[in-house]
Amino acid sequence: MSVWEELGIECTDNAREIKRAYAAKLKLVHPEEHPEEFQKLHEAYKSALDIAKNQANMPKRQAVPVAEKREKPSVADNAESTIDFNFIKETADETANEDSREKPISFDFKNKKNKTEETERENSAAKRENLYDFDGAIKRNTLRHDNEVMEKAEVVLKKAADLYNKKLFSSKQDWIDIFSSDAVEEIRYEPIFLKELCRFLKTHKIYENISNAVYDAFYLEVIDCKGADELEELYNIISRKRAEAYIRLENKIKLVLMSACFLIAALILLIFAGQYFISIALAVPAIILLIKHDKLKKRKEHYFD
Repeated sequence: MSVWEELGIECTDNAREIKRAYAAKLKLVHPEEHPEEFQKLHEAYKSALDIAKNQANMPKRQAVPVAEKREKPSVADNAESTIDFNFIKETADETANEDSREKPISFDFKNKKNKTEETERENSAAKRENLYDFDGAIKRNTLRHDNEVMEKAEVVLKKAADLYNKKLFSSKQDWIDIFSSDAVEEIRYEPIFLKELCRFLKTHKIYENISNAVYDAFYLEVIDCKGADELEELYNIISRKRAEAYIRLENKIKLVLMSACFLIAALILLIFAGQYFISIALAVPAIILLIKHDKLKKRKEHYFD
């Protein structure tokens, strides 16, 4: 099945039409439910965009002169059959020298015309060969494409850095909104973008919300990362960061529980000692810690959902 059949459209160089077809197909093919179909659809989408860009950037070829199916006889052709080029004038004197007579002149118009057409065809073929530097065009298109991807990646990572600085004010959904935006959709699996994202994750302390958001937004659970170096590196980084965040969450739960137990023990001792006012003051933070412990425990239970 060709990329156009996979997208459900005819061959075109309109990138916007390709994106609309891909978006329409993406609604029917969910990555988690149909991972293989999603992989084929995404590969067809990328291939169609590359073909469209190459066709859009390719200069128009010069038309090759084609001989007409039926050519009207030229004046020269008619002349060949009608004009007598023997300009000999017979003299009345039959005894004149035969060497003094002019020899008949003949012109081969057809052969001359055929040679001219062959020469024009050869020149046209030579021009077509030297018309377009395909290797140079591929390099220029690759460089232009990489620059476009880099510009879009910088915009996305700047938003991620701004959200990262908020920390406590950012949630998992905030990160999903960034990595599921239209800007990311165009460069989601581009090697340059994945490299820059991996660099960002390596140089920042990744918390639970961002690690889970990246894991879900890039469908790392259903996509086969083998053979794709950048995607495999992203998978390894996120898996390691998620494990580290899970360990930090466990330690936080233990710390909160220990603090709550300590306050409860102190509260009981103060009650037995008759210090009711102080015991009431300790009861409030103890209750807050118990509530927080319950919330953290629920987060742990649904951490890998």
